Amino acid sequence: MSLLINQFLKPNGLYFLNHSMGCLNKNQEIAKELYFHSWKNKGGNSWEEWLPYLENFHKILAEITFSKSKNFCYQINNSSALLKIIHAIPKNNKRKKIILSDLEFPSMQFIFNFLPKDFYEFILIKSKNGRIQTEQWLNEIDDKTLFLLVSHVTYGNSFKQPIVDIANKCRKFNVISILDLAQSIGVIPINLENSNFDFAIGSCLKWLCGGTGTGFIWANSSVFGKINSNAFGWFGMENIFAENIDELKKSSNSSQFMDGTPCILPLMLAIESIKLLNNIGFENIYKKNQEYISYLHSYMQEKPKIKVLSPLQHDERGGTFVFSTKNDEQFLNYLKQEKVFVDSKPNYGIRFSPHIYNTWDEIYKFKEIVENFEF
Repeated sequence: MSLLINQFLKPNGLYFLNHSMGCLNKNQEIAKELYFHSWKNKGGNSWEEWLPYLENFHKILAEITFSKSKNFCYQINNSSALLKIIHAIPKNNKRKKIILSDLEFPSMQFIFNFLPKDFYEFILIKSKNGRIQTEQWLNEIDDKTLFLLVSHVTYGNSFKQPIVDIANKCRKFNVISILDLAQSIGVIPINLENSNFDFAIGSCLKWLCGGTGTGFIWANSSVFGKINSNAFGWFGMENIFAENIDELKKSSNSSQFMDGTPCILPLMLAIESIKLLNNIGFENIYKKNQEYISYLHSYMQEKPKIKVLSPLQHDERGGTFVFSTKNDEQFLNYLKQEKVFVDSKPNYGIRFSPHIYNTWDEIYKFKEIVENFEF
């Protein structure tokens, strides 16, 4: 396994920003050169080599989520994916409620907030101390609800939400359910086929180490009778090579959410990273991540001037350790000087995310750096 892990290329210092962007690996550098070599030497004939990468991207995502490739559709990012799903859900005068929580990423809240009020009643579930109780979700889901969005793991404090109970309640009341995997895929194993959700959206930017421009929509096979997608390009057609307008037919699977010509280089890079992580094993990644976080929990809880904000319980937390100090700005500046890669979010705290390519030596070094700071 160490040979696989050593393929990753970490920035100089202590890199714990995997909740923001995962690290590059050597195979991705080779893939980049292959892309430009093909473009340089074949020009427009490169598409014979490039087109299969789209399906290969869907296949590798299906493999790591125990699903089917036909249920996946490449997207540029999460916001684009969510907007396409929302516009595919028919409006219903008897169902106007749309639900999400204040723990969702702000861009998701932004989309909900600016949907037309004539057709939607926006319900924002309020958190308390960075948590939302299961009953808060379940009490809002009823026969007046049109759709719901929930993050598997919250971005601010890495709280793992009760997605099984939420999905089951949505299924009971025929509510369209959307799962946001942005902060969990690649570190928290997920079986989408058994998830009971209608949709999932996500990105390869973070824990999957795929780089920018590689998002996706996953659609449950059972949802296509409930939606009418209308935001797609020629790659969303059943036959993308049909040029007679009378022959154009929308795809019957998740490809109906595709735009026009896809970005091939991001696909190539993401495939290489996911293949490498899959060979390492996502259970191994999750186990190591949680070992590091448990160690930091035990250590930080003994520091009177540090407050741990991410969940203590193993079954409630994602892959990020979150804490605050008496002066986060001063402490962050100190960490930056020591070449420690972390960040912070307003109203939350400092986010620290160890991946499989981080080592115990790095964890111990971080502890030493903390010890040397005068709070």
